[in-house]
Amino acid sequence: MRRKRQHRGNVCVYYDKKTKRHRVQVTRSDRSRVTHSCATEAQAKSIAAEAREQLQNECQTIGQAIEMYLDELRDRGVTHEYIVSVRCHLYLMFPDRDNQHITQLRPNVCKRMYRDVRNLGKSVDYHRNCLITSRSMAKWLVEEGVIESNPFAEIEGKGKRKKGKTQLTMDESRRFLNACVTYEHPILRADGRNRMRTPKLDPQIGVTAAMTCLLLGLRCSEIARLSPRSIDEGGTILRVEQTKTEAGKRKLQIPEILQSRMPALVAADITRNHISNWVHKMCRIAGVTEVGPHALRGTHASLATDAGATGPLVSAALGHASQSVTKGHYTDANATAQAAQRSALSRLNWEAKLKGTSQGTSCLIEKEKPQGGSPEVSKNTSLLN
Repeated sequence: MRRKRQHRGNVCVYYDKKTKRHRVQVTRSDRSRVTHSCATEAQAKSIAAEAREQLQNECQTIGQAIEMYLDELRDRGVTHEYIVSVRCHLYLMFPDRDNQHITQLRPNVCKRMYRDVRNLGKSVDYHRNCLITSRSMAKWLVEEGVIESNPFAEIEGKGKRKKGKTQLTMDESRRFLNACVTYEHPILRADGRNRMRTPKLDPQIGVTAAMTCLLLGLRCSEIARLSPRSIDEGGTILRVEQTKTEAGKRKLQIPEILQSRMPALVAADITRNHISNWVHKMCRIAGVTEVGPHALRGTHASLATDAGATGPLVSAALGHASQSVTKGHYTDANATAQAAQRSALSRLNWEAKLKGTSQGTSCLIEKEKPQGGSPEVSKNTSLLN
């Protein structure tokens, strides 16, 4: 059952052109409204300031502040999955939130709370994410005027984050795709009877979702939100519109192996758990390292980099606004080093070719030389074969 949202109240100041007066509309936490009419703008601002101060005093506990922050995230259009994650982080950081007053948010108290979270035995990534989420909420509370300063601003995260996850190799990726293409779900038993009376999900849809994680590098949430409108230009382009961030909106070329499978996938009611279960299942069937959907997203980035794709191209394909995120958390360091090595070797071969020719011939080579002084990366992808 969905929890009823708690209204935090607001103050709106506007000018009424009909009456030529300034108005202040105050909406309280119980959704009751009071409108004040003022002759001058200064009076309206003064009344609005007093109303905002009263609304701030209504927020007394940290639990109420958390609900206010979650409501703000919903108003921003943040996805439900992200809000659930934020709530888990904040509830872990503030276990006694309903009994703690908002004025108790002081730096020494927050340091002790973060230390208690670290002592719970959570991973470094998890307790540092709890700290980041709490810092973001405190920053918003400062902007709203609920508290004067951010008590988490000077607290630094402890421990070193684990960057990257176990990824599939090139051979394992081929075996994974081969297992997906040749997979046949054993619906019928030995006696010919149906094992599943009412199957909830077509097995081929789950297999297609697992292939999409590797071939297109999509997030599970992005696959689950695909619709028939997402397929464009005769089934060759996939439009990713409902995504985690604004930078994640992109268009991707659908591989030929997926073009006939995608219409069934975008029309199905599939969840993130379905996708994760099928990825793990296909890894076991293929006999490769068992990884999750996000690891296949990293494998996609590493294989693209290893094939010669540039950093901006890989970041755009994954829907990242920053290349540093792709390089630090998704792309394998060996793939980046191999791509750089091939670029250096190809440049040496180009310079050797120039030195081995006469001046007249070198002029012709200079005209054919691509812009930037080095041969195109796509011409060197044959070194991988």
